[in-house]
Amino acid sequence: MVESSHVYIICSETLFGESAVTLKRIIPVVEAAAVLALFATLLLSLRGTAFITWQKESFGSASVSSTLLFFVLPMVFLLAGRKNPGRYGLAMHDLRYHRRAGLRAVAMLMPVVLLFPVIGLLGSTHEEWPGALLLTAGVLVAGFLIVKRTASLETREPRDISPAGTGVYLAILVFGLLACFVFNLFSGVLARVVQLLIFVGFLEEFFFRGYLQSRLNDAFGRPFQIAGVAFGAGLLISAAIFGLLHPLTSLEGIPWPWAVWTAAGGMVFGFLREKSGAIVAPAITHGLWVLPTAFFAP
Repeated sequence: MVESSHVYIICSETLFGESAVTLKRIIPVVEAAAVLALFATLLLSLRGTAFITWQKESFGSASVSSTLLFFVLPMVFLLAGRKNPGRYGLAMHDLRYHRRAGLRAVAMLMPVVLLFPVIGLLGSTHEEWPGALLLTAGVLVAGFLIVKRTASLETREPRDISPAGTGVYLAILVFGLLACFVFNLFSGVLARVVQLLIFVGFLEEFFFRGYLQSRLNDAFGRPFQIAGVAFGAGLLISAAIFGLLHPLTSLEGIPWPWAVWTAAGGMVFGFLREKSGAIVAPAITHGLWVLPTAFFAP
């Protein structure tokens, strides 16, 4: 009887242990799917509304909607789950390290911008296959150089952030909204600069690399390595969703080629997030990389 009871206890512990592990993997995936579903629903519901028109007239872009979708929505789920935002990308410690990593990366990625006029001379665009494939090749080469260029920097893990630190990021968003409103009164270009740096660079990185990639890491782990930097399926899935979001939100058709090179960019930003343990470096890289569009793109 003793031996039978002992075997029963071992089997029960194994069974419930496996169930707990499975549940631990399923919950983050279900949560991330719910956030994406809400994101898509709200995005489609807001499109073409008076609320969007008001934002474009007042701020030069839909900055308020970006704040709600890319920051408030995932933050609600994180705080409801009693998760520290620092573990999902927000950082206040040693910002010089993150700045250094971001600037090294953008120095490698910025030359890709020169491919846009080349694509135009070839009679293509970033939304067509010839241009998109050329951009993809450029981004992947830049990504390889970024891995090499940041190899000398320490690889860091996420750290907790204090409520005051999280408040600093909220203050940055409020400042961004006020700056966009004021600049839009006399300079659409300056309003666009703020929008690209804060409401594109920072907010998109928080949503995709901070929340989504990290939450999927909670489910699938980070079993692979590149140059000593651990990563997993979360990086690849979030990069793919990031890429698909661009053509799916296009106002004219669905230019699928656009998804390819933006997904490649998502992988580069995802690597920086895993390398630095936060989203500050990829946010700097992302924001500065798209900044020229404030001056040259319609």
